[in-house]
Amino acid sequence: MNLRKYLPLLMLSQLTWAGQLPEIPEDSGGLLLYVGKAPQDEVKQLASIVSSPRLIGQILIKDGADLKPSREQVAEQKTKGQLSVQTYNGSDIPVISSVANIILCAESAKIDQDEIMRALTPRGIAYIQKGEQWQKIVKPVPSDIDDWTHALYNPANTVVSKDTKVGPPRRLQWMTGPGWSRSHEHMVSFNAMVSEGGIVYYIVDMGSRSAVALPARWTLIARDGFNGKELWRKELPSWMNHMWPLKSGPTQIQRKLVAVDGKVYVTLGALAPVSQLDGRTGKVLKTYEGTENVDEIILDNDQLIVHMSDHVKRREGYTHDMSHVWAAAGNARQRFAWTNEERTIVSINPETGKTSWVYKAPCIAMTMNMDKDKIYFFDGANAQAISRKDGKLIWKSDKLVLEDLIKAGELGAGYAPTMLNYMDMVIIQIRESRKPAVVFGIDSKTGKTMWTQKPQHSGHHSPEDLIPIRGLLWTGGTYAVGKGGGTYQGINPKTGKIEKEFPLDVDPDYWFHQRCYRAKATEKYIMPAATGTEYIDTEKGTWNLNHWVRGGCLYGVMPANGVTYVPPNPCACYSESQLRTLGAFAPAEEGVDYAAIVKENRFFKGPAYDQIEELQASNEDWPMYRKSVERTAATKSTIPSTIQEKWRVAFEGAISAPVSAHGLALVSLLDAQQVVAIDQKIGKVKWRYNTGAKVNSAPTIYRGRVLFGASDGWVTCLRLSDGELAWRYRASPQNKQLIADEQVESVWPLVGSVLIHQDRLYAVAGRSLFVDGGLLMNVLNPMTGEVINEVRFNDIDPITGESMQLRSQGSKLPTSRPDVLSVKNGKIFMGSQKIDLDGNRMWPETNNAKPGEKGLTYNQSDQGGDDVHLFSLSGFLDDSWFHRTYWIYGNGPGGGWGGWMKPMQLAPSGRILAMDDDTVYGFGRKPVFIRQSSVTEYQIFATKKGQFSKEKERAFRGEKPALIMSPEQASTLEKFKQTAIEARRKYGDKKAPEVKKASKAYSDYRTKMNQLPANKKSTENYRANNPNIADWKASLKFDDSRSVLYKYDWREIEPEIMVRAIAIANDKLIVAGPADILDEASLYGQFTAEKNQAKLEEQEAAFNGERGGHLWVMDKKSGSHVTKLELNSVPVFDGMAVSHGNILLSQKNGELVFFGE
Repeated sequence: MNLRKYLPLLMLSQLTWAGQLPEIPEDSGGLLLYVGKAPQDEVKQLASIVSSPRLIGQILIKDGADLKPSREQVAEQKTKGQLSVQTYNGSDIPVISSVANIILCAESAKIDQDEIMRALTPRGIAYIQKGEQWQKIVKPVPSDIDDWTHALYNPANTVVSKDTKVGPPRRLQWMTGPGWSRSHEHMVSFNAMVSEGGIVYYIVDMGSRSAVALPARWTLIARDGFNGKELWRKELPSWMNHMWPLKSGPTQIQRKLVAVDGKVYVTLGALAPVSQLDGRTGKVLKTYEGTENVDEIILDNDQLIVHMSDHVKRREGYTHDMSHVWAAAGNARQRFAWTNEERTIVSINPETGKTSWVYKAPCIAMTMNMDKDKIYFFDGANAQAISRKDGKLIWKSDKLVLEDLIKAGELGAGYAPTMLNYMDMVIIQIRESRKPAVVFGIDSKTGKTMWTQKPQHSGHHSPEDLIPIRGLLWTGGTYAVGKGGGTYQGINPKTGKIEKEFPLDVDPDYWFHQRCYRAKATEKYIMPAATGTEYIDTEKGTWNLNHWVRGGCLYGVMPANGVTYVPPNPCACYSESQLRTLGAFAPAEEGVDYAAIVKENRFFKGPAYDQIEELQASNEDWPMYRKSVERTAATKSTIPSTIQEKWRVAFEGAISAPVSAHGLALVSLLDAQQVVAIDQKIGKVKWRYNTGAKVNSAPTIYRGRVLFGASDGWVTCLRLSDGELAWRYRASPQNKQLIADEQVESVWPLVGSVLIHQDRLYAVAGRSLFVDGGLLMNVLNPMTGEVINEVRFNDIDPITGESMQLRSQGSKLPTSRPDVLSVKNGKIFMGSQKIDLDGNRMWPETNNAKPGEKGLTYNQSDQGGDDVHLFSLSGFLDDSWFHRTYWIYGNGPGGGWGGWMKPMQLAPSGRILAMDDDTVYGFGRKPVFIRQSSVTEYQIFATKKGQFSKEKERAFRGEKPALIMSPEQASTLEKFKQTAIEARRKYGDKKAPEVKKASKAYSDYRTKMNQLPANKKSTENYRANNPNIADWKASLKFDDSRSVLYKYDWREIEPEIMVRAIAIANDKLIVAGPADILDEASLYGQFTAEKNQAKLEEQEAAFNGERGGHLWVMDKKSGSHVTKLELNSVPVFDGMAVSHGNILLSQKNGELVFFGE
């Protein structure tokens, strides 16, 4: 290998003994690659190195014949997936660019220097073996990427990065969990993130997504910014009251985390003082006493500025006791609005901890910013500038508003003026009394207001956008693009004149309101949130749409390190299209075609090829995920009336749901990366197969074979009798890898449970239609591995040839994520997406299409017909139970704030379902809670299929009752109105007592009329049947059966179990899960009370399997209980199978348990 190109980077060669690996620094983290066949002693050394939770490793070998013994060597080390083995072609390292932190290149490997540098992260290290020496190379940091050290990029609040590599998201760089924020109706779970030195730091609530009432688990986490590998985490005792209502901020919570020069500055608790942490290890280096009750932190040139307020302490006392969603939000916004109380700003030397000065004044958090010699902030009426040197007031501007916004209560907790300094000007944008915002340009030296300008309208329960790029201040009309917005204007920061303007240049069918956070930017792109995440090129005046990806409420996204970081969100728009992740998205890579299909090294035969005895499954077997291709979870097998545990087998780490046939039970070991067969008669492991990658769900047994997909993109076929390899086929288009969920995976992974139907195997490779060239449908012969067909699924509309995002049905796009496939009525289904038996997508006839054309998605009321099937909005394997997801026996999901839950009213739905020929059984919300509710109380139920019809749906919905007033009432209302108008004209001031009295009289009478409809029964029906009325408590007075179209055969409305696994066995219904301890409705409004914490902790422990669980056998016709058993753990989600009268249950503690007579 020629190292001349990188000679300036070479450090002193490390002399080592033959066979000994170079010494890896203890604080190393991320991805380690060993290229070349590793001797046994080096495998042990590698296993020891990656035993650190900060590292994950992979050995790359050229010869596929060595794969099995190499994986067996690694399996002996029991690394739990921390070390894996994959093949490569001898010249290309099979990873995406900038992903490996350490590369050990053995002398036997002949890898070009440019290829090594491509794979390394900036600051990454390559060790090149030369005889008994290892030469060390460090990859430099490229000049086209940048950090993001503060919530608003820098201490000047400019929100504009110098990163020119960031661009529209076309590739996934890495992904991890959680995939959801905890609740749409409460505090956003992800609300602070920064990046420095190639590491991303963020604060997230890791509490259960199953119920927002359960305890918050606020955690500070550090990840490698280029590959997402977790480096360390620190649990926080508190951070923010997680029951705080939606769209009410507090917007400044994101300002309590800063990273500069390898140090992290953060408050390790809601009211805790600022601490300094080592960025690489998370070790607390010092704590700055006297800095409690922090609202925001900024840091520049060894000067730490901390803004503190007693307001923070009062906010922690918030109690959420209002059941109406919007009333609660409005209450919090105003109850905790900014006040004109005196606040404290202190200057601290971050190394010595010494306070140099203290300044006290009213200060609106989010506005504080600084340049080289002054600190600026807004006090509610004026801008102020104080000296960085001594903290003395330098100037105070003229009054910038008609009235003191603090005294008027205009500054709610979710909003703050936008303030920054740029080109020797202080710029502040203020919205007053629902009037159009005004931008003020203030001379930073004198405090004199030089100009004012009315900007384009942006922001939605958030600060507004004001973005300085290349000498102009950009404002955009992103508040409501669909109502005529979309224009961007560039304002001269010196004069206030508009010097450049361009309109919206795309015309999609649908826009939503701006997402609940402000835009971020680079010097190349503005990244607003008009509907998803748009990339706007201010030079070209062009918009690039990405409805399928958006940031988290309050915080948004972060452009840094050449990628766009996207937090989880709770949004129900585009429910089948968003890639649910906390992750990083990269732009298209020059010269790389991720849609290309590489045919070489794609198929391998094993010793068992053509050496397999044909076996036909019995009807009593459970040979695939959920028993059948319809995924019914139903069998004709009959279990006895009394059952008991017969055996259990314990494994290390997580296991999949079981399958069973021909006397063998099979599970995949997700962490250990194995598929295992157990002899059902004696409960002993018969064989293990090392997969080298995660198999995330149950394998499929077919004609004497075991077939499964894996996260490395390969379909594998084994002989059932002994686990010997028959064939392997790379279903992914290329051999490229990244890190996902703490494991090395293909860019295009597979679901474990491949579909086999009519002697064809179907497997979809990929993660989304919108990244990495889309998805690839593979149709194979399951007996031979031969290719029958392969079809590319991407985001191009087959009708128009343009992006599907230009023709969406409201807030819905086609199914974009792969899932366990199912079959119904001669069609394959991936979520709601229909696919023909050749693997081609089929498009529905719906009213979102033009006459004579096909649509792209189903309406929320399309829940009948021959193609009704079982699917999940978030995928069969999503076990999070996020409150806006569900399984449904229908056609299409809902979308948007008022529509996501409506299909649940029309078709059988729940957390988990099973079905026989004519009935759907499930565990799901009580009907009254099918609405915008913070409470989720459940029932077990049975309901007949086929109850939906358009006629029933129209009758069920009804018409919104009109308000009908008598002529006398209408005349009285008009008199009140005119009196209020005249009072305003006479007194001028809306605060005048006479004006307030007249306005209140008009408002009170109008409210009274709205509460007296002409047809009271019509109003009750409408309210009962329309869940977008956002008050669950008000709905309790209605008969809850009126909240759904379908009728129940039976219900158990207060089950003492939360069903996590379900199956039908002939005349029995079997359910299993943790105990349901909480009555959420009765505890509502007291979730954060200290007296209730023990109950909440106990429910969380039960849900996690720490208190054992229950298994019930019920009569499926009546719902009566037949048998109850206690479990020592809880089942993995959907982790049950029934075979030959026996029950197999995969448990969360890693045990497979067998129950029989």
